[in-house]
Amino acid sequence: MKITGRSYFLMGIMLFVLFVLGWSLFVMEYFESKLLPLLIGSIVLVLAAVQLGIEITTKREPEIIEGGDEGGGTEVQEEDARQYLIHGAWVGGFVLGIYVLGFTAAVFLFLLLYMRQLGTKWREAIIYAVIFTVFIYGLFEAMLDIDLYRGLLFDWLGS
Repeated sequence: MKITGRSYFLMGIMLFVLFVLGWSLFVMEYFESKLLPLLIGSIVLVLAAVQLGIEITTKREPEIIEGGDEGGGTEVQEEDARQYLIHGAWVGGFVLGIYVLGFTAAVFLFLLLYMRQLGTKWREAIIYAVIFTVFIYGLFEAMLDIDLYRGLLFDWLGS
């Protein structure tokens, strides 16, 4: 059992999600306001707990990247930090997209662009982005009658 930087990161995520869950349960007044944070937060909490269990119980030998500078294996930590920054930028872009474009448009664009960045073909990325966006819209707007955030752009345009 070894606690690494990834384990501390997962613990931080779990603490933040627990704070959000507590806030939504005890501070938010209406059920409609509580539903999305509780749903997403509980999913994130379970996934983070599972990943933390895997991180703690799995023995890993550190990867050493061959070549490069004369330092040899010092690039491992820099590569991990770079990956965290890249994925953090994607999440930050998604949050900014929700704020500017609204939830539905941001989900579509995020899925489309992220799947393309991972190497999915355009046709498949568009199909999956449309299906998932229609699912989210149908579930929250149509079935649960919860208004998703429309975004600043649509407020400025007056719709």
